[in-house]
Amino acid sequence: MIKFNFIEKFIINFLFKFSFVNRVLFDFEKVFFKKKWKVEKRIFICGLPRSGTSILLNKIYETDNFASLTYENMPFIMSPLIWRKISKFFIKINKKTERVHGDGIEIDNKSPEAFEEVFWQTFEKKNFITKNFLKVHDPEQETLKEYLNFIDMVCQSYKKNNFLSKNNTNILRLKRLSLVSGDNTFVVMYRDPINQAFSLKKQFFNFLNLQKKNKFYQKYLFYLGHYEFGMAHKNYEFLTDISNKFEDDLYWLSKWRDTYSYLINTKQPNIIFLSYENFCKNPRSIFEKILDKDKVNQIVFGDIKNFNSSFAAEKQGLCRHSVFKNCYEIYNQLEKNSFF
Repeated sequence: MIKFNFIEKFIINFLFKFSFVNRVLFDFEKVFFKKKWKVEKRIFICGLPRSGTSILLNKIYETDNFASLTYENMPFIMSPLIWRKISKFFIKINKKTERVHGDGIEIDNKSPEAFEEVFWQTFEKKNFITKNFLKVHDPEQETLKEYLNFIDMVCQSYKKNNFLSKNNTNILRLKRLSLVSGDNTFVVMYRDPINQAFSLKKQFFNFLNLQKKNKFYQKYLFYLGHYEFGMAHKNYEFLTDISNKFEDDLYWLSKWRDTYSYLINTKQPNIIFLSYENFCKNPRSIFEKILDKDKVNQIVFGDIKNFNSSFAAEKQGLCRHSVFKNCYEIYNQLEKNSFF
């Protein structure tokens, strides 16, 4: 997370506490600033967190051919054109620092990030967010129309004709989004179950500790619709284990099993399943299937590393459980259904 000063925190709290302001800004910008803009290709990246979605996002963004929401869009997520015009006079590029996940990914205010969920909270919150869990839902037709307007506005603000999104919560509306007209590619990432489960558990407590120390950060994740970790955590409605036994490894494995069991049944021609392991093993061949060759040549591949080995030794204590077996049955199914 980029550090915010007192004034920035005040504006963020105001905008998100009174959410109707975001909608007003969006409508104002659409009427007075939006032009007819041609978006040629849209790539949507999603999956259960800790599957490599951020690495894929950053690597595609390196090609400089895609518009995506970045940290400099914060806090005026819903009005990218107006904020782009204003912010260029006083926002400076800050020094890259490792993000709060502690996973080696460095960010600055030019880095792409998963802020898009602010749109869905503005238009569809009542349809999928409950007190305890997030619901699978089909966005209303009018919302989808506005979503395409939003994408056009983001692309117009960066003067790009291609759009790139990373939003893990899109798994809850994936079936409906995959039917939207246009050149759309949906990349659903997955990872070795035990490694992803341990990473989920680690980040849950990492964010929990951060939120206990920082009251602003408690609200920040709710504002952005990031319900994966810490105090902001919400289950998906299709999960069978809702015990919230966060210290139990089987809880996170069960979450992996139920999520990918659901996702494997969302097959559409434009939905691609991609494993983190295959991505790390041969990233160039994967990008050549997603992007034009000239764009692939702009990517640096040397810093893509596989971090899975750190949890390999911990498989022994879990391999006797049925949840563990179920996970790897699904993992093998995903490998067979993988586009790559």
